[in-house]
Amino acid sequence: MNQSNNKGQTALMVRTLDYTEQPDDAKFAVISRLIDLKADVNIQDLTGNTILHYTVLRNPTFDKETEYYYDKLTPKIFSGQ
Repeated sequence: MNQSNNKGQTALMVRTLDYTEQPDDAKFAVISRLIDLKADVNIQDLTGNTILHYTVLRNPTFDKETEYYYDKLTPKIFSGQ
């Protein structure tokens, strides 16, 4: 689960990038499940970014729907759950 691709991205990172491009409940559920299964949220890709960087840097502005998902995901990232 914590293995990385040629960019140093784990499955969690790839799913997070996909989610930040177009948030929805199904994508959020996959990310949430990976974190529940103890995917390492602190792994850095080859450029030094973690999933927290991906979520913040990819969406500098928030609409209400995106903000809702981040409010649910961010506590999981910080707690490492």
